[in-house]
Amino acid sequence: MPIGHKILSAFEIDYSNVEEICGYQLLMCKIFESEGAFSNTFRPNAKTREIQIQGCVWLKKVKSVIDDIVAGQSAYHTLSAIPRLLSAYDLYCRICKGESADDYIRSVRLKTVDLWAKGDKSISETEIVIELLKEVQRDNRTLDRKYSTFALRSLGDWVKELMQYGRFRNTPSDEAYARLRCVIDYDLFAYLDPKTEAAEKARWIKSYKLSDDATLRRTASASPGQH
Repeated sequence: MPIGHKILSAFEIDYSNVEEICGYQLLMCKIFESEGAFSNTFRPNAKTREIQIQGCVWLKKVKSVIDDIVAGQSAYHTLSAIPRLLSAYDLYCRICKGESADDYIRSVRLKTVDLWAKGDKSISETEIVIELLKEVQRDNRTLDRKYSTFALRSLGDWVKELMQYGRFRNTPSDEAYARLRCVIDYDLFAYLDPKTEAAEKARWIKSYKLSDDATLRRTASASPGQH
């Protein structure tokens, strides 16, 4: 939908489709930004008010989707949808309601972790750790120690593996890149000498960076008719 067009109703979204749920939020945020709404001098206009009105509808429906997932009552989604849905929900709540949803998001994250620990492996351990690390960074003082201990120990294991091998071994590529992004963004003062941290991170990034030739070969090998 071009930015100049009418704001799409949140009632028209297919809430059984995570791509459509998050795509709608991303588009509305882009339009909101294009109206200068993140500027300190911004004054609300008809378009931004409509985005917020529709956003409140979206928030209510997405909260219902999330609650159904963690209650085991969703016919469409598994725990693997939680990280993307929470990320989209968090930002849109701030935009549309002018407030955070920190307490709600923490409760969902911890319920998700508990379900994973009880055997629901529809979400990976990597995603679980990354979600917990977000809570550690936000407010570790009020986070139950069992969650922070697990998350920080896992992060430490990732760092040790990278330091020893330069890569994650026996880890699917999508999880490896997710771990790498997390490690690169994290302040590793507890695991590395601050004087060498930047150099180590650069080494890890380089080890995962495909050369142009390798990228072309991978693309060619995946193309139809190529053997």
